[in-house]
Amino acid sequence: MIRLQNLRLPLDYTEDTLRQAAADKLHIPVSQIREIRLRRRSVDARRREVTFLLTVDLTVQGERQLLRRPHKDVLPVREHPYRVMPCRSHVRPVVIGYGPGGMFAAYILALAGLR
Repeated sequence: MIRLQNLRLPLDYTEDTLRQAAADKLHIPVSQIREIRLRRRSVDARRREVTFLLTVDLTVQGERQLLRRPHKDVLPVREHPYRVMPCRSHVRPVVIGYGPGGMFAAYILALAGLR
């Protein structure tokens, strides 16, 4: 899988324009792109024209050849699946705080089987 960063598109882009822009930046035909996943999208209003700045993950035919070419916006991606190990403790944990970190901690503890 390849991560393509700093892909600039207009606010009304479609899936087809996204594929075409990614293919143009990689200098490959659109038919070589098998799968495309949006990782990050931010609004860029530094210029007169407001655009989206995208980071996408691509599955492309001939990835090794593309990664051999030096390009600052093309990086290899290895996905690491996150696994929650089951826990059989009789002690109930206490989560202090209800911010994003506390809510995420409570969620992971619930997935592990704790109350």
